[in-house]
Amino acid sequence: MRSILTVLLLATAAPVFAQVATPDRPVTDPRTIASPANPDAKPVPLDDIGVTRALYDAVWSADGKNIFIATDLTGRVNIWRMDANGSWPVQLTQSDDAQSGLATTRDGQWLYFTQDAGGNEYYDIYRVPTAGTAVENLTNTPDRSESGLLVGPAGGLVALSTKLKSEGQSNLAVMDAGGKIRNLTTEKDPQFSWSPAAWIDGGKAIIANRSLVDGSASEIWRVDVASGAATQLLGKPKTIYAASGATPDGAVLAVTTDEGTGQPHATAYTVATKKWQGLPKTPWEETSDIVTPDGKAMFVRTNNDGRSTLSRVELSTMTKTELALDPGRASIPGLTAISPDGSKMFVTRSGADSPTMLYAYDLGANKAVPVVPLAMASLSPATLPKSQIVTYKSFDGTLISAVVTMPFNLKRDGSNPAIVMPHGGPTGQSQDGFSRYATAFGTRGYVVIQPNFRGSTGYGKKFQEANFQDLGGGDLKDTVAAKSFLVRSGYVNDKKVGIFGGSYGGFMRLM
Repeated sequence: MRSILTVLLLATAAPVFAQVATPDRPVTDPRTIASPANPDAKPVPLDDIGVTRALYDAVWSADGKNIFIATDLTGRVNIWRMDANGSWPVQLTQSDDAQSGLATTRDGQWLYFTQDAGGNEYYDIYRVPTAGTAVENLTNTPDRSESGLLVGPAGGLVALSTKLKSEGQSNLAVMDAGGKIRNLTTEKDPQFSWSPAAWIDGGKAIIANRSLVDGSASEIWRVDVASGAATQLLGKPKTIYAASGATPDGAVLAVTTDEGTGQPHATAYTVATKKWQGLPKTPWEETSDIVTPDGKAMFVRTNNDGRSTLSRVELSTMTKTELALDPGRASIPGLTAISPDGSKMFVTRSGADSPTMLYAYDLGANKAVPVVPLAMASLSPATLPKSQIVTYKSFDGTLISAVVTMPFNLKRDGSNPAIVMPHGGPTGQSQDGFSRYATAFGTRGYVVIQPNFRGSTGYGKKFQEANFQDLGGGDLKDTVAAKSFLVRSGYVNDKKVGIFGGSYGGFMRLM
């Protein structure tokens, strides 16, 4: 009897591995990856990589003639002003504390922003005249955090989220021109957070998201600004409905949902008729984004096996036009990225050979116009290693994707070193954008592979949940299989492979 119980316990304790379903894609032959010749290639100085600036936020001025950016040009995240057509950036604020969350008032006089104290992540709302001069703390609430500013169409009101230090939940609120805040919701459940998505009906109401803090479910509500009366428009247990924008009258919402698929996809939802308008099915992760000010179109981001593309979708026909951006990682910063006249839109894009760049995308010409270069001159696409997405089979046949950064001028003689870089999370994803670490290693002759092991996002719900109660099991074997892939390419010496990672990637490194 004791031996039978032992067998049963062992059987139930050990995970049963079987191939996990992911989007269908061809397996990469390791011998097809190649190291291009480049006589000008050389290691990029680590200091140059370390001071590559980051872009934290960008907004237009009310008349569209200027742009304001939050960046760490000086090593501190402060706010800078530029001409919309390009100019030397002028510093607008200075502080040792990070400043971001930018929003411009409709009259063009003020720029709002958020700033915490000493990195405590409890934010106050500040404002500075767009022409410059002294900064003013509007809220000054040490026991409450304010964030997610969205300027209304009239009356000087700003929608935002508020969170008390004594509570886990956040609420939807509005702030008047004098900095007075009025909560519109009274959330009781500490697992939920409210955030504004769009102003509608000339400023009479707000479309807001009420979301679980772990991101596993969310609801969409219409909240009356005068009374705070809230009406649920979409909601279901264990289902994501997240609004990213709306037509000015609130009739149509841009929605991301995982209903029916377990994978996020972008849709348009007509409130009155409860009618859904979808796009052609894709196995890849797809999210809705902002709606044009005239309400005619929404934007959609597709995460295609670690590379992201942006598209414009006409709401009347759901016709999709892809934005002309080089392959890599692209996104639209914030909910007010479109210029006041509707002709341009802020877009950020990075690639393995190019750090993040801010573009003013010309929507009429369908062309990306660079606005703010943030990298040192040594970080040039001409001299940085390129990347590719590869797919290999793990120990149980499950398809695993990875980003491979290939140095220049390597010989296929099995002598080269390599680094495996598992991402954090574990519910995260290595995407084909700029990586300081891959650049540092890659320009010094190390082949770098960033595997998206089971548990990663972007490959379906079953794959994302495949390492539940099995951390360090199948996901670790997927990561070890990344090394095997590189060795089979003919470039890499299996005795010269290191592993490097932080957060869950750090645990993976230790394991």
